[in-house]
Amino acid sequence: MDKLKSLINKKELLVAGLMSGTSADGIDVCIVKIKEKKNDLDIKLLGFKTYEYPSLIREKIFELSRNAEHSDDVVRLNMLLGEEFSEAVIGLCGKLKINIQKIDLIGSHGQTIRHLPQITNFCGKEIKGTLQIAEPSVIANNTGITTVGDFRLADMAVGGEGAPLCPLAHYYLFKDKSFSRGILNIGGMANLTVLPRKCKTEDVFAFDTGPGNVLIDALMAKLYGRKYDKNGEIAFRGKVNQVLLKKLKGNDFFKKKPPKSTGREDFEKDLKHILSAKKIPKEDIITTVSELTCWAIFDSFEKWVKPKCKIDQLVVCGGGARNRYINKRLSELFYPVEVISSDKLGIGADQVEAICFAILAYLTIKGKAGNLTKATGARKEVVLGKICLT
Repeated sequence: MDKLKSLINKKELLVAGLMSGTSADGIDVCIVKIKEKKNDLDIKLLGFKTYEYPSLIREKIFELSRNAEHSDDVVRLNMLLGEEFSEAVIGLCGKLKINIQKIDLIGSHGQTIRHLPQITNFCGKEIKGTLQIAEPSVIANNTGITTVGDFRLADMAVGGEGAPLCPLAHYYLFKDKSFSRGILNIGGMANLTVLPRKCKTEDVFAFDTGPGNVLIDALMAKLYGRKYDKNGEIAFRGKVNQVLLKKLKGNDFFKKKPPKSTGREDFEKDLKHILSAKKIPKEDIITTVSELTCWAIFDSFEKWVKPKCKIDQLVVCGGGARNRYINKRLSELFYPVEVISSDKLGIGADQVEAICFAILAYLTIKGKAGNLTKATGARKEVVLGKICLT
């Protein structure tokens, strides 16, 4: 416990953040320096790297995401991913020539296997749940560094959906005195955080908009044998199939009011429908699901943000920020709102989420809440995560 007391009292912490999104491209790892500064946080990124999953592990993640009944493999994969996440931290420290013993803290989101935020009657009780694996105890003991993991369940324990969890970190990273900003993260799923000009934390609200890359990536794998649509090249080649797009727009998730979150589970039926559709050129399928991502983002903005807050900038981060088709369509849909990558604000689009979980780990160690009730729907703000000591 002396180590924990030391972390609580330390004014400046060197924190590693870990993230792997729904697309399961790999493990994003960052190292940031965080210190308190006049009721704010001073955050400095020292380094970032993505460690791609070996193809066998990536396929196992997708297999278990689709077949959650394979509980034995889930248990084993939890431990295996703990090893992989540990190696990511050790690898980045080596690359940056940082002595690993100087890292104070690790914040690990883990790998989402299932996200089930809707209340369901289960064994006679009303239950919701989420499962992120990559055992933080393994990370802590392999690295010798205190690790915070399993962030989402504390929010669910007080009635929240456990997502989105990055909005408070977005506040620390992107709030501005002159601009109202929307922070759009396009990972496997897409989520939008609204930061009004001169906002305080209680002014921030956020929600998932729907699929980000999840359908695009799954269909690129099925139709082209590729992990993703690099730069949106295939989407630019095809045209939108309006019949298919109308069918996809009918997904019940789009009708729900925020706060709301989603996962690949909500769109598995859509994927099956798309793959069973006949006489649609495969490039048109990619264009159509890319258009669905853009439509869902803009439709959500029009319904749930515009009546409350005008935004001056839409800051795009996550893997989808590299898709030129998505960027082009967002710029057209949101005009005259300026659409920019977080790169232009000094934080790489691929780096944002890992930094967010470093920040959330910092807040946990300091005994501060990491969720926002306007984002997750929780009854109250709570300290997130589980602390694994060495």
